[in-house]
Amino acid sequence: MESGHTIGSPDVAQALDQYYGTPGPLLALWELAAGDATRFREK
Repeated sequence: MESGHTIGSPDVAQALDQYYGTPGPLLALWELAAGDATRFREK
């Protein structure tokens, strides 16, 4: 994930939001990235 080759899972984004005490922006960004088929594809 750190290298930008994969976006991980929504569970990871949600856990990071919880850890940092943010109200969901990382999960929202994950959803946007997951919807971009030109950039990220399942391997």
